[in-house]
Amino acid sequence: MTQHKAIDLFCGAGGLSLGLGRAGFAVIAGIDRDGPSMRTYANNFGHAALQRDLSKLTVDELLQTLAIAPGEVALVAGGPPCQGFSVQRRGDDSDARNDLILHFLRIVRGLRPRFFLLENVPGLRLGWGSAAEAIREREVRS
Repeated sequence: MTQHKAIDLFCGAGGLSLGLGRAGFAVIAGIDRDGPSMRTYANNFGHAALQRDLSKLTVDELLQTLAIAPGEVALVAGGPPCQGFSVQRRGDDSDARNDLILHFLRIVRGLRPRFFLLENVPGLRLGWGSAAEAIREREVRS
């Protein structure tokens, strides 16, 4: 049986990667900017554990680092930080973390997977900041 390749963005210590592996996916990389999380990730998985800031990571760099081509990965999964969209949130609409969803979508667009999985909170649809506005605009145009 052929395993479908997957990449886990905002992977943290690897909970989603573990679940994807158990579901039959061949996770080829986990990517997060948090050093302690990535050390844990690297200790628990045998594939690439890339400590990168996804707001600065280019699709070309990712393709080259993983030696893959657009369309080769079946699933891009991830859970960008949700604090800025949570109904329990504290802070203002200009929380820079709100834009990380747009970087997730940029990478998805560039990798051209068959599927993507975005884990977040219901408040995203009500959201604050430019990411929520961009998502709402796309819904209106669709």
